[in-house]
Amino acid sequence: MLPFKLKMSQEDITARSGLALYAEFLRAIGLGQMVQRYMPAAGSNRGHGAWQFIEPLMLML
Repeated sequence: MLPFKLKMSQEDITARSGLALYAEFLRAIGLGQMVQRYMPAAGSNRGHGAWQFIEPLMLML
């Protein structure tokens, strides 16, 4: 279930208006959990997990 409501509007929208749906799709299929399970963990306690690098790249594409 999406944490937001969709409705018709007469306002201008940007080219990235569908990005929220794509991000929600990635969460719904559990891609973040799969990446964390199969990718190596960060090498130090201050390192970032693999999903913190992969998710922004996927949303930019």
